[in-house]
Amino acid sequence: MTYKGLVGVTVSALMLAACAAAPERPEAEFSRAQTLIQAAEQQGAQEFAGAELESARRKLDQAGIVADEGKGEQATRLAQQAAVDAELAAAKAAAAKARKAADELDRSIETLRSEAVRNQT
Repeated sequence: MTYKGLVGVTVSALMLAACAAAPERPEAEFSRAQTLIQAAEQQGAQEFAGAELESARRKLDQAGIVADEGKGEQATRLAQQAAVDAELAAAKAAAAKARKAADELDRSIETLRSEAVRNQT
C-alpha cells in the first residue's frame, strides 16, 4: 500500500470513528420538554409559577448548548429536568387557579348568606 493510500485509509477510519462516537441529539426529550413548557404557558404558569417555568426554559436552553457540544447524556438529563420543571409549573398554575376559584366561590357564598340573614330580619 502506498503512503497516500495509507493516509487515505487512516483519515477515513478516523472520520468514521468520529461519526460513530458522536452521541445523537436527544430529540424526543427536547420535543417533550418544549411541548410541556408550551402547555404550562397556556395554563398560566407565567403568572402563577414563573420561577419553575423559567427554570424549565433555562434547562432546555442549556440542553441545546451541551447537545451541540456532543454531550448527549448531559443534554438528555437537562431536557428531562426541563420537562419535570414544566410539569411542576403547570401543576402549580392549575392549583393556583383552583384556589382562586374556590376563594371566589367562598366570597359568593358569604354574600348569599349575608343577604339571606338580611332578608330574614
